[in-house]
Amino acid sequence: DDLIAPNVPIFIDETEINRGEYIPTYYLLKEFEEKNKDMVFVFCIGTDLLEGLKTWDECDKLVEEFEFIIVSREDYPLVLDLPEVVYPKKYEVLETIISGSSTKVRNRIHSRIENKLNLAINGLTTNRVIKYIQENKLYSIN
Repeated sequence: DDLIAPNVPIFIDETEINRGEYIPTYYLLKEFEEKNKDMVFVFCIGTDLLEGLKTWDECDKLVEEFEFIIVSREDYPLVLDLPEVVYPKKYEVLETIISGSSTKVRNRIHSRIENKLNLAINGLTTNRVIKYIQENKLYSIN
């Protein structure tokens, strides 16, 4: 079963893939807003990445202009009053601990045996995302 219901409006965008370069999150979200004026974009970040957010390009603008969903990660409790952490102005906390992350997906794909991709990342992401990764040969190490 998918972790996310099929009717939830989550889309895969290939802007960075098509350009062949990294685009800082703030600029990518601004571009999405410009192209899709009728949509609201919310950035999802795990508690494991929250402390490092201050080092991101345009962090101050990102946390001021965009709403966030903060996802609890195992071994990374959410503490909302640490002076060294930059917190988003608007956020919701998803209390359910989700063990899957893009880092875990990439690591498992790179360590897979006999091309058993679906088994390697099953449970970390949705079936739709697994299919997309397979069809587009994402995270290829060749």
